[in-house]
Amino acid sequence: MKKKPTENMSHPPPLFVSLIALLLISITATSASNGTVLIVRGNATITSVNKTFELGFFNTNGDSNYYLGIWYTSVTPKTYVWVANRNTPTKNLDTSSFELNRLGQLAVKASENVTVWQSSNLEAPSFFQFRDDGNLVLLSPDRTVAWQSFDHPTDTWLPGMNLTRDKVLTCWKSVSDPSPGFYSLRLNPHDYGEFELVYNSTEEYWTTGNWTGQSFSNVPEMNAPYIYRFNFVDPFSPTASFGFKVMPDPTGSVPLSMFRIVYDGRLHQYTWSNPNENWYQFWVQPVDMCHVYGLCGSFGFCGGGGLRTCECVGGFKPRNDAAWETEDYTGGCVRENLSCGGNDESFRGIGTVRFDGAEEKSFVVDKGGCEMACLKNCECIGLYYNERSRLCTNLYGSLLNLQKLNYSVGGENMLYVRVDSVKKVRKSLNLVGLIGSIVGSVLFLGFVGVMGFVLVKRKWNGVIEEDTQQIIEGNIGAVVDSRLGGAYVFEEVKRVALVAVWCIQDNEVMRPTMGMVVKMLEGLVEVTVPPAPKLLQALVSGESFCGVRAESGNGVSSGSGFYGVDGVAAMSSGGSESSLGNVSSPGNKNVNA
Repeated sequence: MKKKPTENMSHPPPLFVSLIALLLISITATSASNGTVLIVRGNATITSVNKTFELGFFNTNGDSNYYLGIWYTSVTPKTYVWVANRNTPTKNLDTSSFELNRLGQLAVKASENVTVWQSSNLEAPSFFQFRDDGNLVLLSPDRTVAWQSFDHPTDTWLPGMNLTRDKVLTCWKSVSDPSPGFYSLRLNPHDYGEFELVYNSTEEYWTTGNWTGQSFSNVPEMNAPYIYRFNFVDPFSPTASFGFKVMPDPTGSVPLSMFRIVYDGRLHQYTWSNPNENWYQFWVQPVDMCHVYGLCGSFGFCGGGGLRTCECVGGFKPRNDAAWETEDYTGGCVRENLSCGGNDESFRGIGTVRFDGAEEKSFVVDKGGCEMACLKNCECIGLYYNERSRLCTNLYGSLLNLQKLNYSVGGENMLYVRVDSVKKVRKSLNLVGLIGSIVGSVLFLGFVGVMGFVLVKRKWNGVIEEDTQQIIEGNIGAVVDSRLGGAYVFEEVKRVALVAVWCIQDNEVMRPTMGMVVKMLEGLVEVTVPPAPKLLQALVSGESFCGVRAESGNGVSSGSGFYGVDGVAAMSSGGSESSLGNVSSPGNKNVNA
């Protein structure tokens, strides 16, 4: 007996017919026997009417996490502008599907019986559209919008999309993880007259400024002639809605353009360049990445001068090395080898700093009592102490946005973080000869009224010039004493070298006092990159300086007040434009003391 066809197969529902019509039969859709409408399955995709956008499943780094998303059809590599199931990826591409279920909701399924995401419309729609502006739309019988993806943005703001108090952009967690990150762009919930970038939905760190009628006060670029036309409806009211459109270029074509909040916490504006086949960044805020709240996570310094944007406080390491390799620093840093209990712990001074995020408990006590109070509580992460007022503040939670302040603050409120004392002692032993030699050099020069850093040249002339060139080129490994066997801390070597070069500045006023040298070497004050002294420049060029040539054997200048130097320890922070490069270790050059 011939099986009777199901009702859905013999008489496709009006919704299915509308689906085919509105997509101009540019997709292959089938109505299943259970009343659902299949849109895509597996690696199949659909395109918008004019093929500007494409919809389908994707993954970002070759793993087994698959997301239903929308991207530009013509842009390579793919630029994703919307993700449906950003919190719940599917695991098997072959069984992943996107469909309209019986209730008329869009649904992402990991398998036939497992739904990982669905649209929130309560009304069953009659029409489905994938529009050429990138908007995925369900329409009611009267053609009003029952649901649209523009009302549920991810990290990208497209032309035609309006942002309101309920529509917030939230960045990806990392370059390869579409799940929500820490940073968002939203309409200010207090006055609805400006937009703000916020961390963790609470901490505002940049704002557009209030709407003036034509532009936002902190975005003067809006007044420049460009491709955008902005529209702010009902500003300063709960119904405020802000959007933009892109104007055609002289050829009549409309370029691809978007705003995007990236995982680094900054808002970028991009326009696609067809001739160059890449995205052109016209605008970004904040300009300085270090102004992004929580960028380096807990116990991370921003702009520390290393190869990375963020560096961990001494005695700490990245919480997630793999994330740091992708420039996602928000996980911050953790202590190395900390055993809570008090016997194997101490405190490491990191100077006068500003920070956010930590809970504070303050009381008046001497410094020893301040430290003991912290050590008794495993939740205490550090302290800061004011020698003048004897005010002790124990810290709990996280230290975010660490920034060193200028040492002219006066040395008060020094921050100390809790570290493993065994590790601290080992690091100190590795550098005791290096630091001791430099301090000895400075003390010797103090007796003769000169604050310099003196090293006696080795008996062969070419070595010192070669080492100095290594310093200029930034090759630290070539000049640090080989007897350390690599057991030195980069930041400490850098600090020592910078102090040394400050001590041989041409202008005596720029040379630090002895007390300041001690604080600089202990890491209690910030040591900035010094100007390159003439002495060092002469050493590199081989020219004489104050009567002493680089190949001189006695190392003494005549009538200048300076001692001739055949080898100078010098180093700049990474990324600096200073001509100073790296560090010469006193371990393989004798100190004239």
